[in-house]
Amino acid sequence: MISDERQDAALTRYAERMGQAAFARRFAVETESKRPNSRQSSRQRRSRILHRLMRFSLNMTGLMQRGLANFHDIELVRREMPIANLPTAFDGYRVLHLADLHIDLRPELLTPAVLAIVESVECDLCVNTGDYVIAHRKWSTAFQPIRKIHAAVPVPHYGILGNHDSLGFVADLESTGHRLLLNESVKLTRDGEELWLAGVDDPHFFESDDLAHALRDVPQTAGLRPTTLLLAHTPAFAEKAAASGRVDAMLCGHTHGGQMCLPGGRALVTHADCPRERLKGAWQIGAMHGYTSRGAGASGLAARFNCRPEITLHTLRRA
Repeated sequence: MISDERQDAALTRYAERMGQAAFARRFAVETESKRPNSRQSSRQRRSRILHRLMRFSLNMTGLMQRGLANFHDIELVRREMPIANLPTAFDGYRVLHLADLHIDLRPELLTPAVLAIVESVECDLCVNTGDYVIAHRKWSTAFQPIRKIHAAVPVPHYGILGNHDSLGFVADLESTGHRLLLNESVKLTRDGEELWLAGVDDPHFFESDDLAHALRDVPQTAGLRPTTLLLAHTPAFAEKAAASGRVDAMLCGHTHGGQMCLPGGRALVTHADCPRERLKGAWQIGAMHGYTSRGAGASGLAARFNCRPEITLHTLRRA
């Protein structure tokens, strides 16, 4: 069991990494959400009721098994990500993108489905844009499958926290070599050239993002700025990222592509305040290119319709 002193020291380090104001927002919401009548617990109760109704409807119509089969039928999406001013050494650099695993929903189905894909892919970097789980309380059982997935991809790993994740996950994840970017950035080097990878904390529920703090170590001189790839949990952050003028490309998830969609793929529920064209797939704002993953897992109900789950392999290209 972690002592109070060690826990306090860890929280102090997280505050320094995230920025004091962003850390205070996340910590306050995480603390408040543990209370029985909190905004988070009330939202979770409403979600459980909705999911029970959906499960009942699918069982009554005989569609539950089809939805379950779709749930772990993960597609490997191979695509090219154009980035303006990408250093020549990073042209062809392959980034494996995991999003919204929610591994605790059905780990016995999802873990082998994810492993079958990631073990077959060659890449240079692996990133995760958040929502490792659905429920904080299930972290102890979710951590082992996540560690197994990360171990299957022997490249550098970076990630961010989503709206279902907790600061309590950080130590476990980083003990495996999976570095979390808590409003932070890191310099990647290849053949003497550099590409910066930045990550912001969850802008959706915790509102603990701080882009300026995340980019504080990225050099910025007049007329010369290094190329920066940003990880953000939700596409709703795209406008802010583009407006900064310091982000060249952005990877995100959160929406699940809708998860339960009408024929043709139109999402019924999105949980993201952004134009529909940014709910899944590639998009662009000005010179900044972006991509929203449909996610590898599902939320609330182990079912998908007209919206296949995905793991994405982005090959970076000079625009």
